[in-house]
This record gives sequence, structure tokens and C-alpha cells, in this order.
Amino acid sequence: MSVSKKPSPVKMGPRKIGDTSKLDKAYRLLASQYTSIASANGHRVRVSDPQVNIKDSSQAVVEVVYCLSDWLYKGPAENPKSSPKTKRIDILVQSTEKYVRDTDFQLTNSCVRVAYCNHGQKHDEVQTVLALHFDFDSKVDSAHPIFHVQHGPYDFPPLILDSIGFRKKIIPSSVATMPSIRIPTAHMGLVSVLLLLAADHLALKPFNVFKGFVEKNDLSKWSVACSEVRALTEKVGINFQSHHWYTNVVGPEKPLPADQAGIGRGRGMS
Repeated sequence: MSVSKKPSPVKMGPRKIGDTSKLDKAYRLLASQYTSIASANGHRVRVSDPQVNIKDSSQAVVEVVYCLSDWLYKGPAENPKSSPKTKRIDILVQSTEKYVRDTDFQLTNSCVRVAYCNHGQKHDEVQTVLALHFDFDSKVDSAHPIFHVQHGPYDFPPLILDSIGFRKKIIPSSVATMPSIRIPTAHMGLVSVLLLLAADHLALKPFNVFKGFVEKNDLSKWSVACSEVRALTEKVGINFQSHHWYTNVVGPEKPLPADQAGIGRGRGMS
């Protein structure tokens, strides 16, 4: 009588985990390209070191702060006659984005805070005129837009602002806000918010250059970890990436070569 042997347990290989250095490289390349393109257009950008934090074996969080100093109130791309040629503002951007540490990174959460600040009466003060934050969460609640923007005052981390040379006192806006209102938007992660600011405040040519870079950057290619978004993209053909939402862009422009962009801890990186 033969005795059947129990099948040997199947040996499962280790789950493939994405190399977080790819995240670090993508965010640094974004910062260096944006800094170089804006600088060539006479606009200053200061950026903190992107901080890639390993939350656990399956998630990574990337945090970074941008300071856009003395930017034109409105860029001349649409109507130069209606654009104030001398008024300047400071714009602060704080981004926190979370990824699944898979072979190809998938975004699970994104919160990008933006504060538009007028120069104050004193040289060391700015007055907040508009504060927004753009949100995405892969866990979608009922009656909750997947991608949306909300109003609200924010406290930007003073130590990080100080490290990139922004030492002005931020005076909150005196205008009442309604932070409970969620306005549906395109997918406005960090790269999309920077594109929005380029569209609003830079000339057309540098906007085109940056848009060309955005279209090829990994941050625009990595998908979101949200089944609802994937279903809409595949079945209906909706593309939520905001760079697809700009029309009438005149003439293709190429991103700056790597040796001109200052990849790594290049210009504008602290």
C-alpha cells in the first residue's frame, strides 16, 4: 500500500518593492527643471530637499516645499495689455504625496497646499490673499469628488521655509473661507499644480517647455491606486491628468537638457 505524500508548500517569492530612489530622482528632476525654466524667464524658485520617508514596507511618503518669490501677478501669455507689469507676489507650495511601494509606484494620497501672498507694507511681511489645497485619496467617500480643491488657511513649516531662505512673516487672510466646500478638479498633484502656476504666471514659451517635460515625467505616468479612476479611464476614456486639459498651445517645445537643468542638488535646491 503506497502512502501519498503531502504536497510541498508553494514557496512564494518576495513581493517586488519599488526602489524609492526612483521617487527621489523624479522629484529632484521636477524641481531642477522647474527652477531652470522659471529662472530663464526671470522668476525665482527655491525648493527644499524632497524627503522620501518609508512609512512601512508597502508605502512611501514624499514631502517637499516650493517658494516662488517675486513672481508676476499674472503672466503675459493671454493678454499682455491687461496684465499688471510690475505687481509681484510670493507663492508657497507644500506637497505631501503617498505611494504604494510596488514595482511601478501608484499614488494613494496627495495633498498640495498653495498660498498666494501679496507683499506686505513691511519688507519682512507677506499677506495671504488666497489659500487652497488640492486633494486626492484613493479611499473615496460618498458625495466626495475623487479629485478636488478646498479653501482654507494653512501653517507652512517655518523651519523648512527658513532652510530655503523664506523668512518673511505670513499674515493670514482676513477674508472668511468655507473649507467644507469641495470643488471637483482634474488630478492636481504636485506636478499639475506647478504646471498651473507656470500657465498663470509665466510667458507662453516657458509654459510650453515645462508642459513638454511634464508629459514625459514619471510623476505623470505613474497611475493612481483607485479602482474608480481606472474604470473611468478605461471605459469612458477620461484622462484626469491636467496637462491634457490645456488647448491651443502654440508650437512644441523641448525640455531643457539634463546638463542645463542642474539635476540633483542643482540650482534652487537647498
